[in-house]
Amino acid sequence: MKGTKKNDQENRTSKDNHAFDFEAWKETELERIKKIHADENQVILEKIDKEWKTSLSQANKSWNSHEDRLLKDLISAGKLADEFNSESQKNRQLKDEITQLEKELANLRKPREDTEREERISRISSLRYEINQLDGKLREIEEDLQNTTREKNKYKKLCQQAFETLKQKVAKI
Repeated sequence: MKGTKKNDQENRTSKDNHAFDFEAWKETELERIKKIHADENQVILEKIDKEWKTSLSQANKSWNSHEDRLLKDLISAGKLADEFNSESQKNRQLKDEITQLEKELANLRKPREDTEREERISRISSLRYEINQLDGKLREIEEDLQNTTREKNKYKKLCQQAFETLKQKVAKI
């Protein structure tokens, strides 16, 4: 029986050694797996960071592009507004000139001495000619004014669209 106890003890020691070896192997493998997971997580985090930086860079470029376009549109709108004001002022001046010429024409139509009749007729003809010229200029200016107004409204609409797009982009960021 003594031999059996010794064998049992050796078997237990051998089992303990195997259990200890298994536990050591298990710990080593767990550490190796943890390191692999940590390395994989690091790679994933680096990819996420790189994609985030790329997306942020693209968003910044897009933002800058929208800001530049909006600034150009605002400058264009300002120029159109100045042009509109200038054309409106010219229009008013021409209307004032036409009013003055019509008053002069009305004064010339009043009866005067017969000796001045030829002078009046000549003056009336020249005034009619000037009125026709000014009327033609007035029509051109009114057309220019209408075109300028249309362009102003177009740029105003573009600016509003750009502003809405910009608001949407800002809201997304």
